Amino acid sequence: MTVACTLSWAEMRILFVRHSDAAQFAASDFERPLTDIGKEHARRAADKLRDIDLKDFLSLVSPALRTLETWNIISSYLHLDDACQQVAELYNADLESYFEIIENNRFANLIIIGHNPAISQTISSLLDQRIDLAPSEWVLLEIDENSANVKVLNLYQVKEN
Repeated sequence: MTVACTLSWAEMRILFVRHSDAAQFAASDFERPLTDIGKEHARRAADKLRDIDLKDFLSLVSPALRTLETWNIISSYLHLDDACQQVAELYNADLESYFEIIENNRFANLIIIGHNPAISQTISSLLDQRIDLAPSEWVLLEIDENSANVKVLNLYQVKEN
């Protein structure tokens, strides 16, 4: 699917990943760890990424515990560099924050691990189509030069497994 987009980014790919299932309760929302099911779902999501070359992607991750744990599972499974940039703005972000983060990194391919509702809102806005990622789900988008078109290259949904 290809739709018009009014952004001015260079050609890039963005892998959006919603963090895996997290515990309901913790000392704070920020400190909620992944559940055992969440860890298993993160491994499954990583397994579905194994055929995609992500080695040159810049990883931007919310500093919340559940997003960092999701990143650690994915990066370990795929043998990616463990280094990621923790981006405080991804926690409690809104659509504008996501676009600003992408704009600030527009010359790189990105992996963004974040939270709903903003991560799904960002994808939906880029595609002009509603996409609602559940925990552990991801979508890989390609944005062509001058941001004229945004295309879904791959989509992983937990319920399909």
